[in-house]
This record gives sequence, structure tokens and C-alpha cells, in this order.
Amino acid sequence: MLRYLTFIFGFLLCVTISAFTSSVILNHEIRQSVGAAQTTTTYPFFNAMISKYSTTDQKISSSYSTSVSVLGMTADNDDDNHDASDVDGPPSGTVTRLAVRSFKSDGSNKPSSDDYTTKKDECSTVDITVEGVTDDYNNYRTLALNSTLDRAISIVTQNIYDDMRNVHGYPGLEIGELGENILVEGLTHTDMKVGTRCQIGDEVLVEITERIEPCGNLCKLSFINNEKLPKKLRMQRCVSFLKVLDEPEGYRGWYAKVIETGSIQTGDVMEILMDDDN
Repeated sequence: MLRYLTFIFGFLLCVTISAFTSSVILNHEIRQSVGAAQTTTTYPFFNAMISKYSTTDQKISSSYSTSVSVLGMTADNDDDNHDASDVDGPPSGTVTRLAVRSFKSDGSNKPSSDDYTTKKDECSTVDITVEGVTDDYNNYRTLALNSTLDRAISIVTQNIYDDMRNVHGYPGLEIGELGENILVEGLTHTDMKVGTRCQIGDEVLVEITERIEPCGNLCKLSFINNEKLPKKLRMQRCVSFLKVLDEPEGYRGWYAKVIETGSIQTGDVMEILMDDDN
């Protein structure tokens, strides 16, 4: 008898819960269709619970709207709200730094010198010839590669510095220490490849010839070659640093040859030319 009563009670409880849940769902659907005001009298028993549900739903919606607003999007359809130039125009960025290392007769710009640094001297304007940046000297290119024109200038994108400092754990890396002639913001290393042509400013046209290979000269950077650290640890830091720069194609930067000469100044636009424009 007791088992029978327990069974009946359980069955009735399940039916009640099922009806309660169905009513809640139904009431929410009705509110979505005909408005909240009409359901207040239709389902007064569930009105408080539906209001709570709706409030939670609004909070989620509000949180989403706030998030996409911060990201510079709209909640309706992000894909429909890009600027037309982002979709149709060629990739472009801005030259934020120009640098040159002049030849020094005392040998201080040679990697073997204690005074050597990978960071070139910053300047606001540079003249570009077929040989490269005027007054710029690269010891290896000059002596080992017979001043090859395929390495006339070096280009690095800002995202590499950002990644190295904020993602890969090298906050001590300063802008310019990768030794580039031209630093560009707004483009990434993946926007370029061998054969890519870039218009820089109104006059200069260059063509990417090869990726820059990480070399041991970078290990002279102070945050790696810290004399307070054991030599073994400094060597480990050096290897790790070069390995990070070596893995993605172009992550160390790109070399380019000069197609059209002229001058460049900071603030100039660097535009990736599409195949039809080459």
C-alpha cells in the first residue's frame, strides 16, 4: 500500500512540474509575441518568475552590446559594419620610424666592437637610392655580400615588437633594436612575402626579396647579454630569443630591393600593391 501511494505521489509531482515548466516557457514565448503587459493578467501566477527570466536575458544582451561597443563593432552584424577600405582597398600602414647607421672609421659599427648596437640612429626623413638608404651601412651586406641590391632596405612591422614584448616575454626589447630601416604600423609581417611590392610615400617603390634571418648580433642586446647572469643562461636566452623570431615567416622582418627611388618621411603611407597594380 505504501509503495502504491509513493508511486501515485511521485507521478502527480512529475505532472505538476512538467505543467509548471511548460507554462513558464509558454508564457515567455507569448511575452515575446504579444508584449509583457498582456501576459500579466493571462498568467499572473508565473508573472514574477517570467520577469526575473526576462531581466536576466536583458542583462546578458546588455553585456554583449557593451562588449561589441568596446571592440568598435555593432551588435546587429559585425560583418556588415567594416569600413569599405578595410574590405576593398589594398592593405596599408604608416611609417612610424626611419633609421640609418652611418659607417664609422673607428669600427664601432662592426659587430665585433664593444660599442656595437643593433639599433640604428632615428631620423625623420631618408633618401632612398637603388643601393638603399643613403648613408646606411651594413657590415655583413657590404663585406660578405658585395653590397647586394636585394638587401637595400630592411622593413619591420610594429606587431612584431608588440608580440615580442607582450606575448613572448621580452618587455626589454626597445623599438629599433631589431635594426630595421623602416618600421611600419598598421601592417603585419604576414601582409608581405617574397615578390610583394610596396609603395612608400609618393615616390618610393620597393619589392620584398627575402625574409630577414635572426642572427647572433641580436644576442648583444642588454636584456639578453646581461653580464650579471651566468654565460650558460645568457646563451640559453640568446637561443630562445632567436628561435621565437625564426619560426613565423617574416617575423624577423623583410629585406627589399628598390624599384623606384625617392625620399620617405615618418608619417608616410606604406601600401601593399595588389598583383594587378604591379
